[in-house]
Amino acid sequence: MIDLRFSELPKALIVGGQDVPIKTDFRTWIEAQRNVAEDSIMPFSIFPNEEPPEGEWVPAALEFLRSKNSCPHGQATATQVEVFDLMEDGDYIVAAFQQAYGIDLTAPDCSMHWHRFLALLRGLPQETKLSEIIGYRGWTEADGKQSFETRAKKLRESWSLPRKADERLKAAQSEWFGDVVKSYMQGNGNPAE
Repeated sequence: MIDLRFSELPKALIVGGQDVPIKTDFRTWIEAQRNVAEDSIMPFSIFPNEEPPEGEWVPAALEFLRSKNSCPHGQATATQVEVFDLMEDGDYIVAAFQQAYGIDLTAPDCSMHWHRFLALLRGLPQETKLSEIIGYRGWTEADGKQSFETRAKKLRESWSLPRKADERLKAAQSEWFGDVVKSYMQGNGNPAE
């Protein structure tokens, strides 16, 4: 997720409280994603010197790789199919970026931050062939049987913004009831105690 409060996209992982520089180009991270998906390995090639830092760096690298958004949300089902692949659909991704944004991903001088690449990929207009293909791959028979209202309700739920906690309400609850979580955990989490 791109946080617009900051003027730059992240260029490092935070490992043990320290910034560890990484390569951020989309090609590096497409390959990293392939390594993770096929071999369950996060490659050292994400680091400028291709040597990993001391400490637990893989969770931070996976977080950078996924660049998760809060929307859409909801439970994935066991029958959910993969609707695109960064390697297999390379032709369609190149065509979609050229069509939608005028960006030639095959140009040798094309360098793009992984998070920007994902943002543009996620925001591709419906008019691209890739979006059309994704629609075909994701369609199920149940989709055809649902009413417009049912589909619209599901879309509204999956795209709703996450609720933000009201700090004033939290403070009032803490004042009225104390720190329930802290009290609960001091009792080892056992409600019978």
